[in-house]
Amino acid sequence: MIASLEALSFFEIIEKTISRYIKMYGEEKYRKVLQKIMTSNSISGFISKTKFEGVAPNHMDFLIRLNGIPFFLFSSSETQAMGGLLSLYRWHNEVNEELKMIDLDSLKNYSIRLIENAKAEFNF
Repeated sequence: MIASLEALSFFEIIEKTISRYIKMYGEEKYRKVLQKIMTSNSISGFISKTKFEGVAPNHMDFLIRLNGIPFFLFSSSETQAMGGLLSLYRWHNEVNEELKMIDLDSLKNYSIRLIENAKAEFNF
């Protein structure tokens, strides 16, 4: 699985993972995960903190923040990976595009490691 991701860009990994998640769990579940990430105080505070401190997070920071959201505590590994990837994507859009803390290759590597660490089985 991971070898197939290595050939993709950060944005392609996000797109393929979303597509695969929707096929596995449905559009409604995906929208719920997205809504949780977009409205989470834990994620919002973390994003603000990285911007204020000017310190780039690592891939595990995004998975760790999910522990502060009850929805993710007993979720499947795929849901945790999806939440982590959406958090990473949100951070990129809200902080990294402007401040250029890490490059797109690093974001790609973060996304791959995040999927690995969540032990998600997307079967790309």
